[in-house]
Amino acid sequence: MMDRPEEDPYLSPGAFGRALHEFLQVSLELAPAEESELVTKAREHLEVEDLGALPIQSRDLGTPDHPNLQIALDRLVADRGWELEVVGLRSEHAGMMGGLPLQRSLPAPRHRTIASCRTPYD
Repeated sequence: MMDRPEEDPYLSPGAFGRALHEFLQVSLELAPAEESELVTKAREHLEVEDLGALPIQSRDLGTPDHPNLQIALDRLVADRGWELEVVGLRSEHAGMMGGLPLQRSLPAPRHRTIASCRTPYD
C-alpha cells in the first residue's frame, strides 16, 4: 500500500495516479472471472465444455463477396427454414484487418442493386 504523510491530506497528481493504478490492479485480481456472452452461447450451441479443443475452420472472404454471403444466408433462412442469430464483436476497423465484422443487434439489412463490382480473379 502507498504510504502518505499524515500532515498532507492531499495527494499529488503523480501519487494519485499511482494509488489509482494500484487500486485497479487489486480490484481486478479480486474480481471473479466472468465468461463472455459470446463464449457462453458458443459453448451451449456446440455442446462442448472446452472450446479450445475444437478445430478452427476459416474461409478468406474478399470484400466483394460480402453481399453474396448475406444473400446466401437470407435465402437459407427464408427458403430452408434455418434459424439465424447474428452474434459477434463490433469493430470499426474489422474491414481494415480483412475480417468479416459480425455484429449484434443490427437493424434488418436493406438490399440494394449493385451497379458494378470489380472482382479479383485468381
